[in-house]
Amino acid sequence: MSYQLDLSRQDLLLTTLTGAWAREFEPDTAPVRRGRTVFGSVSGTSGHYCNPFFALSDPNTGEHSGEIYGFIDTGTLTSELMVSVSASLAQEESISKNQRMSYQRRMERGEFITCKAPFGYRLVNGKEMEIIPEEAHYVKWIFHTYLNGASMEWIAEQMTKTGLLTSDGGHRWYISTIAYLLTNEKYMGDALCQKTFASTFPFTRQMNCGERDQYYVDHSHPAIISKEIFEKAQALLQRKGQRIDLQRERIPLSKKMTCGLCGSTLVRRISKAGYVSWACRKHDRKAADCPNGRISEDSIHTAFLRMYHKLRTHDGIVLSPILKQMDALSDPEDTSLRPASHAGPGL
Repeated sequence: MSYQLDLSRQDLLLTTLTGAWAREFEPDTAPVRRGRTVFGSVSGTSGHYCNPFFALSDPNTGEHSGEIYGFIDTGTLTSELMVSVSASLAQEESISKNQRMSYQRRMERGEFITCKAPFGYRLVNGKEMEIIPEEAHYVKWIFHTYLNGASMEWIAEQMTKTGLLTSDGGHRWYISTIAYLLTNEKYMGDALCQKTFASTFPFTRQMNCGERDQYYVDHSHPAIISKEIFEKAQALLQRKGQRIDLQRERIPLSKKMTCGLCGSTLVRRISKAGYVSWACRKHDRKAADCPNGRISEDSIHTAFLRMYHKLRTHDGIVLSPILKQMDALSDPEDTSLRPASHAGPGL
């Protein structure tokens, strides 16, 4: 497999993954140099010692932010490597499960508020929320401006112009950002715990629609707005019909596709004529921001089915071994896929 990629920048870093037994996925990063860079496996297959992956990143890219482009050759991806990735995820999920159990006990005692403070607050000692005066001023402004008749779109535009970051660290404020803020009970000093929960593999987070217990804590932290103002905002949202329904129909492709040019999430759009397509969020908002146009949903379904049938045709080579190994990984009594312990000299 080969392809060509043209990039305007010349200061990127190249990261590849090498390794061996007991030290898999060891990153090796170096500046991109002129000429040809080759990395491969002399055995003709991928594994811990040579993963069919490389990434190009900005020198200032960190763990949580920055610009990075990742590439993986699925044509040479072996079942051994895929199972190793799944095993790593399963181990991480085991650690997360213990942490969630701790959160659950704190929720039951009314001690847990949130893992992430909303705009206007900061977390102190990892569990107490403290008001940020500058941001709290804008929270009050958003509620009062909306109650005075301004649209969420206009409020989002004004908040973007302030240069303040959202609670997710984003520079741009969206209608959904304002809608979430207007419906967040934490601004009146209360806390509804476990609004979402993490499912098992593939470890996606989803809305809690009764699958898990929820806990409501009154006066759990300092309030920014009064309960009266919050309830007026909820009544106005319902009256205008602009309340974001977080329990709306879930589309299987939602939040699973990103733009190949700018990295923005693809959003689903339906025209008045009934034409269904997916568009880059930036392009959908302003076509000049991203040249990637709309893609019909039928084309996406066709591409998915094409890949599915390829995998299904080679079921005995790819899918069956992987599923069997993943089942074994989930069975704590099955040690057939775990590395054997090597005793040292004299033991």
